[in-house]
Amino acid sequence: MTSKLMNLKTIRAGLAAAACFAVMAPATAQPANTNVRPGQFDARDKVAQRQRAVQQNQVEGVPEQSKGRLDFAKIHHDFGDIPANTTDEHAFTFTNTGDEAVYIYRTRTSCGCTVAALEKNEYMPGESGKIIARFSPKGTSRQSKSVFVMTNAVGQEQLELKVSAQPILTYQWQPRNVQMGEVKVGNAKTQQVFIRSRDPQFTVENVRVEDFDDVIIRELGEDEFDASVVADGNLKYVKGFEITLADNAPIGRQVRRFAADVVSRLNPDEQPEPVKEQVNVFATVVGDLRVTPPGIRIAPKQRNEDFEATVRVESRSGTPFEISGAEVVRSSLPGITTDVAPVEGTETEGGATAYLVTIKGNTGAFRGQFRGHMVIRTNVDRETEQTVNFTGNVRISAARRSGGSGNANVVRR
Repeated sequence: MTSKLMNLKTIRAGLAAAACFAVMAPATAQPANTNVRPGQFDARDKVAQRQRAVQQNQVEGVPEQSKGRLDFAKIHHDFGDIPANTTDEHAFTFTNTGDEAVYIYRTRTSCGCTVAALEKNEYMPGESGKIIARFSPKGTSRQSKSVFVMTNAVGQEQLELKVSAQPILTYQWQPRNVQMGEVKVGNAKTQQVFIRSRDPQFTVENVRVEDFDDVIIRELGEDEFDASVVADGNLKYVKGFEITLADNAPIGRQVRRFAADVVSRLNPDEQPEPVKEQVNVFATVVGDLRVTPPGIRIAPKQRNEDFEATVRVESRSGTPFEISGAEVVRSSLPGITTDVAPVEGTETEGGATAYLVTIKGNTGAFRGQFRGHMVIRTNVDRETEQTVNFTGNVRISAARRSGGSGNANVVRR
């Protein structure tokens, strides 16, 4: 059985890969595949079917096959050495040198790092146009990408244009993502972040954290740099910043984005546009209360089956507190109730140091996945409400799926 499943996965993967290659490859005449059984999908025929549809004027909005011809000034452009952190563009110019109008009904790129922009779709005899390829490199290895142009011109049903480049790293953040870890509520936490550049005159301006007032940013003097910060290869010039998550940050998982406009030149005579950069800042602000587990996943149930699940709410510092109640405020499964009880041995004056909070319910006639959340109310400052999400699934037994008769374990062949 395992061998059959593996073979089936291999066949599906092979068909998916073949389909991807057929769509991206230049449209050329392909012989029919005589090994395909009637009704079976042949991925190699996909481009040929599209080509025949254009020739037979069956594609909506595309005129019949044209005797025009698009002559490009060049079909490959090499950007050479370019900054790895910027976007470059090149205009592929062409002229319709044929006797009839040519219709470009689609352009497509080989990856998401390249974008093709077309001025219009139809070009009359003698008319010129351009296709703009915008290239944003990924990484610093030598790269070559394709732009595919689909037309109704005979012999030019799919044309391929290429761009290539050697990206050069002109600057780099360290770290790219700032991980502050766990921060106790009411406390501030500070971490340094650096940017290295190959340009001795590089600038970092308009430093900001948008939409939040609980982050403070300060540029560091060279004498304040962390001892681990040293020149790295060609990136010899360094600027540093101190990022502080203030003591008013709310409890929970926090994500902030430290943004800045960077100008870093590859060559001294360049005048590049500023690049908007972002560094992510992550922190988890915790209060005195801890909920374990932080969420509830109820094991799969049948219809009309009872269920319950419990979380523990406790004081990290061992300080007594009170829970005034717990309530399911939203649930796709109706009728869920709650129960709160102090953990045995934790009760003192002023409450208890730990409680068990339980949700209870019955699946009834419900079918499928259900979810909701429970709010636990306490008397702890800045932690008056604790939200616990829950989810579960109601399944139909095998016997009911088979119509309610027979043995549910019978395997039909």
